Amino acid sequence: FDLSNHPVVGVSWYEAVAFCRWLTERLQETGDIASDQEVMLPTEAQWEKAARGGEGRVYPWGDEFDATKCNMADTGIGATSAVGMFPGGASAYDVLDMSGNVLEWCSARFQDYPYRPDDGREVLEGGGSRVLRGGSWSSDQSGARCAFRGRSGPDYRARNVGFRVAASPGSP
Repeated sequence: FDLSNHPVVGVSWYEAVAFCRWLTERLQETGDIASDQEVMLPTEAQWEKAARGGEGRVYPWGDEFDATKCNMADTGIGATSAVGMFPGGASAYDVLDMSGNVLEWCSARFQDYPYRPDDGREVLEGGGSRVLRGGSWSSDQSGARCAFRGRSGPDYRARNVGFRVAASPGSP
């Protein structure tokens, strides 16, 4: 849980949101982001766009599965790996580890598709299951797909669940 070059794991959705709020305040105080900008968990739509690219890829690297491009069950590592260990698995936007390594919290409540940002799923307050995307080191091939959606209660913690952050437009 404390490897400096690995994803943070064992973090609940609530803790991930709290970290984003804390980081926003720190970066605003130092002037690294403007007062109207923030660091946040990605929406489910942002996460999927970063993973699939404009072409709607099945996996971040393309449409054919390749276990050498991500840390998932077939790879056999059996734990998190250093971020960037699978550069061949980068998405069209050069985002790493969108498939495998850790399931990632998104801001959204779990609701059926089609995705509609105005249906209340992106409201941070309130209960309900939250979305997990990306598969993890323990996922099978179906969990490594960009379209894979998981869900769990916002207080859930596990050794294969972590998060990434997004920055509002204009942020460095």
